[in-house]
Amino acid sequence: MKEYFRYFRWVFAATVVLAVCYGGIGLFHAMQAAPERTNKECLTEQRVFDYGDVLSEREEKKLDGLIAKRERQTGCDIVLVTLNKSLMEYARKKEPNVPYSEFVRVFAEDFYDSNGFGYNKPIGDGILLVDNWYREDDGRVYTWLCTVGRAEDEYTYERIDHLLDDVYRYVEDDPYRAYRTYINDFYNDMTGRGANTIYLPQWFPLAAATFSMICFVALHWKSKKGKKTVVPSTYVNGSPQMYKREDVFVNKIVTRRHIPKSSGGSGGSGSSGHSTTTPNTQPDTMFGNWQQDEQGWRFMQNNGTYAANAWGRINGFWYYFGENTYMQTGWLYVGEQWYYLSQAPESIGKMQTGPVHDAATDRWFHADASGAMQTGWQYIEDSWRYLDPASEGVRGAMVTNQWVDGRYLDAQGKWNE
Repeated sequence: MKEYFRYFRWVFAATVVLAVCYGGIGLFHAMQAAPERTNKECLTEQRVFDYGDVLSEREEKKLDGLIAKRERQTGCDIVLVTLNKSLMEYARKKEPNVPYSEFVRVFAEDFYDSNGFGYNKPIGDGILLVDNWYREDDGRVYTWLCTVGRAEDEYTYERIDHLLDDVYRYVEDDPYRAYRTYINDFYNDMTGRGANTIYLPQWFPLAAATFSMICFVALHWKSKKGKKTVVPSTYVNGSPQMYKREDVFVNKIVTRRHIPKSSGGSGGSGSSGHSTTTPNTQPDTMFGNWQQDEQGWRFMQNNGTYAANAWGRINGFWYYFGENTYMQTGWLYVGEQWYYLSQAPESIGKMQTGPVHDAATDRWFHADASGAMQTGWQYIEDSWRYLDPASEGVRGAMVTNQWVDGRYLDAQGKWNE
């Protein structure tokens, strides 16, 4: 046994050094303390504003506690707002020509500025995430990230992408986990741990090395009759043989969204936003009862009014209610996008995604995850297909048995490369 320890002494030494360095770095980060908060003019001590009602009371308290800790460590205010309402009227009162994608930006910047958030001064160092669960008339839901002061200086497009991608990874199934990730990612970025670092417990290197050593000894230790000492050369002819191991890494191709940065807002805050087009796992947005008469279906909301001129998610499905308050069916043009609402009795009015068959034209179309009709070349079900973009034709219809751009599309609309 002594021979083993003598032979691998450099491994043990390296492990100890690594563990000490790793633990020292962790201790250094833990001991770093930001200056005392000097903003005395902020209008509230609250940091979690769950207007969208997607968190439990217990989850809100846990996030508040985590934020208090991370604020002291980063020297920045960390604010979270959830919404579940249209921001069109609010945003266009302030900026008449603002696009749908920036309604939440107008709200976010105004919310940060009007409350005087900022660790060092009003409208000072800090970050704000506004996550609106409401589907605007363009068929999408939006999130916006505002960075101010030191946070704005620290955040590149890549870091913004990384943080928001992490939030979207969890938000639909577990909002609490998503918002906790937002807070911790911001802390890691601001304390220099980096957006792309793998964070391991401080005990991990030592535990991994110890475990590996035990496994090695267990697998290779063999007692030899009549001998009290076993050396490495016992197992091979001549000197010990060393085998080279190469780790093969598979390249991961990631498609990123370009997130523009805005300098708008009275405080000069930087902002970045995401939209998501995956509505089917989001919470319902309307509550009440269906009512049917000779004209069709209407939805009486709990506030005593019929839904009108709005999308509504009811029992897990999206519907659209027209100005006359009746549920719409068939093709619908709203927010500069075409949508198809089922006309089949078993799924009447439900917004369709994926392949869509229009019985009136006997043609196939395709809607993305938000329900918006797609056009042009699209990769669908493992094949490239072409959806007619021409306004004079049947827009969005799948082209079959034709040549397009030098490629032949078969009877199923597939281009067989």
